[in-house]
Amino acid sequence: HDFRHPGVNQTFLINSQHELALLYNDSSVLENFHVSETFRVLWRPDGMTNIVSNLTTEELRIFRGQMIKLILSTDLAHSFEYVSKFKAKIGENPNADCKAPENKLLIMQLILKSADVGHPAKTWKLHAKWSDLIMEEFFQQGDQEKEMSLPVSMLCDRGNVELPKSQCGFIQFVVRPIFQPLADFCNRPPTAKSDDPADVAEAAEMASKWAASGTVWMDILSENTTRWKEMQAESDAKKAEMEERRMQRLTEGEEDCDSPLTAEAP
Repeated sequence: HDFRHPGVNQTFLINSQHELALLYNDSSVLENFHVSETFRVLWRPDGMTNIVSNLTTEELRIFRGQMIKLILSTDLAHSFEYVSKFKAKIGENPNADCKAPENKLLIMQLILKSADVGHPAKTWKLHAKWSDLIMEEFFQQGDQEKEMSLPVSMLCDRGNVELPKSQCGFIQFVVRPIFQPLADFCNRPPTAKSDDPADVAEAAEMASKWAASGTVWMDILSENTTRWKEMQAESDAKKAEMEERRMQRLTEGEEDCDSPLTAEAP
């Protein structure tokens, strides 16, 4: 879904009047580009990469339509729209038909969106590594923006971003709102196919597995958030200590200047 990503965000492409922004009219620029490039690879003239060549015309129409809708849904600018729709139609509706084509698409969209921003739900070692990588990508964009006299995008100013604080905000306002409804959905006990004891037991086993999976995501997300908050608290404490020392030096300097022993004779 991020095939041939240029390493800059949509804001940069629009502000720099990049050809992709012109091509896609400033609307979901990167996502439209990823979709287009994906199908260019699939439909190469030599046919070597066409993994859908055996589909019928109707099947291909459905496949392409779903691919487009799935990748476009990863535009974070429209995240609230997709999450709200999922909650209304599936997450908060215990009687929702998850096999209905529209609902199946919504579930797939939320899964893909979760995967897109999912590194905070990975173990700390992986999450910290990806956090460093994405921040360096942001900073390189900020460097370009400064060179081009463009407004520096949020979180892209190398000298004015604190990683722990930025990750806490990312998790709180972007990741958790996507993961929570998916975890709740996975934790929902599935309905048995019938009253047969075997079907009831199977449903109970599935419910147990799903609940464990959903809990792991949210537990790791919370653990990583706590770790970032602790790092930010340490950073804030060091800054406060440095500021206190600076003010102390200034105060002592003023006192020295006012001392009769150091004052210049008139």
